Amino acid sequence: MKAFAARPRDAEDLRQLVRMLDLHTVGDVLASVRAIFPEEEPPERLRLMLEDIFSEKDDQSPGPV
Repeated sequence: MKAFAARPRDAEDLRQLVRMLDLHTVGDVLASVRAIFPEEEPPERLRLMLEDIFSEKDDQSPGPV
């Protein structure tokens, strides 16, 4: 439900769900949402929010040693 709402206030909850479910890409999350709600297409705002979440995650990962 948080994914379909994709409101700005849901971003932190989505970040936590991504970590808890060990999802690694926008596609992973969208596939999970589609599996749970096969009759509904996830909203575009969700994809945009996920792109932001995963870009933040990439920015925090350590660089090459």
